[in-house]
Amino acid sequence: MKSILENSECFEAYARIDFCYGMLDEIMKELSNPISPIERMIDNATGHGLNSVTKHRVDAIKLVEEIIRSKKIIEADYSVDSQTLDRLNDKIIS
Repeated sequence: MKSILENSECFEAYARIDFCYGMLDEIMKELSNPISPIERMIDNATGHGLNSVTKHRVDAIKLVEEIIRSKKIIEADYSVDSQTLDRLNDKIIS
């Protein structure tokens, strides 16, 4: 794995990885927020809840793809990220 100080490309890759993991954390926090039974009923009736989850899943896929690209630049192991991407893509297709 390359050092963060090796060159500017490596520095940017490390920064992108950090940012993407931070954004994934924000998505997880938003998805884990409890909602009231009334909000859940409205979401089920309007389909908003499903649309929101699908949007978050698409955003997560983009972030994980960027993490993988950045890890390739710094020659880091990205096997776990690839598995995560596969699971996210399976959910979209299903």
